[in-house]
Amino acid sequence: NPPVLEQLGLVPALEWLTEEMHKNYRMKVHINDDHVPKIMDGVSASIVYRAVRELLINVARHAQVDTVRVTARGLDGHLTVQIADNGVGFDPSEEQERGAAGLGLATLRERIGFIGGKLTLDSERGRGTVATIAVPLHK
Repeated sequence: NPPVLEQLGLVPALEWLTEEMHKNYRMKVHINDDHVPKIMDGVSASIVYRAVRELLINVARHAQVDTVRVTARGLDGHLTVQIADNGVGFDPSEEQERGAAGLGLATLRERIGFIGGKLTLDSERGRGTVATIAVPLHK
């Protein structure tokens, strides 16, 4: 994890990640934050940060796009982070058949489930993908 995650929180860490994604993958990541405080314990923040990073790397490797949107929202005691691209998409029903890719997504789901959250994917070939992470916030 970058030091900014522990020092400043999830959204500043995601902003730092946008620079890393551009430097390493030449991909522009646009962050849209609602500026609602997103109070999380260190374990939860780390799991969400790593999940977003993994999903962005998947976009960079597979979606065939150079731009992606990340939206962070705090509402009713929950954090929702969406990673959306207009890339090639895929058929989520074939996820298990995709070997390592399916295993990576299953691992992300397991980690997010560990903190009481959920990862959902909305994708279709030729239409792009929206990955949504929803986790409880601390009060």
